[in-house]
Amino acid sequence: MLFHEIYGAYFQTVCRILRAAGDDGITEKEMMDIIAENAFAESMLVIPDKLKSGAWPLLAVEENGSGRQKRYKSILFHDPARPLTNLERQWLKSLLEDPRIHLFFYRENDKEVLEQIRLQLADVPALYDRESVVYYDRYSDGDDYTDEQYIRHFHTILRAIHEKRMIFLEYTDRSGYTRGQLYYPYRIEYSSKDDKFRILCRSVKGTPYTFNVARIRECALDRPAKPEEMRLPVIHKRYVDLELRNERNALQRAMLHFSDLQKETERIDKGRYRIRLYYDKDDETEMVIRILAFGPMIRVVAPKEFIALITERIERQERLCGL
Repeated sequence: MLFHEIYGAYFQTVCRILRAAGDDGITEKEMMDIIAENAFAESMLVIPDKLKSGAWPLLAVEENGSGRQKRYKSILFHDPARPLTNLERQWLKSLLEDPRIHLFFYRENDKEVLEQIRLQLADVPALYDRESVVYYDRYSDGDDYTDEQYIRHFHTILRAIHEKRMIFLEYTDRSGYTRGQLYYPYRIEYSSKDDKFRILCRSVKGTPYTFNVARIRECALDRPAKPEEMRLPVIHKRYVDLELRNERNALQRAMLHFSDLQKETERIDKGRYRIRLYYDKDDETEMVIRILAFGPMIRVVAPKEFIALITERIERQERLCGL
């Protein structure tokens, strides 16, 4: 595993409790709220009991008068902290070498923060480089993440989403037609298959739009969005049912392959599983390609419309190959 379990959710949750306790203390309810937000459901039964009983001697009970809630104070002189492991530092170094990471450093002092991180990792070898990963099923016309205009537009969109502001956006579609108007951006999505970012917006009238960031010609922050402009459109998810034969570790590979999608998985019998994947209508073509790319261990069993898309795609490939 890349990160040791001691640095996982349990460790971080207890750290947050100790920081919150500080000098003023923390109530049991406040403790439970932190656990509910940061840990797992079963943690509600384990962490409070361990801390209150003294099995984990990290909190001291503050004696209160009758009728007042008990408060628990941290016995530590300093807030808990830990250094990064060498493996974590190598992993971070690899992330910093990915040009996409710079798109998300959009605040005024982010460049300074990024430079400080670079200096701290100057003597650390990267865990892997970009040449170590080979994408055999990705389009070759991905976005240029080093383009200054692209970076500037991405930063503007990201800031608008965080600050809930409108943007004036000028966009050129596939036919070469350019339009410009106000939009409320509410989500950024990334397509691994296309190697492109796109933004989901709605117009002042509420019409939903999806734009490829690379096709944006002008992008500028505008006024704060009104409550009625921030109502998100209802997205009707589609689904596809797959039957999987768990040979050559196929189940684990499928969970990784479709890890970005909402899914339901059930065992049919020994070695066979039913997987239901949920996806957006706009991603249907990509879903067909992804399922076919997985290989013969997966068979589409429903719905009929999706089976027809799979059949059509295979027949087209056969015609192209002259089979």
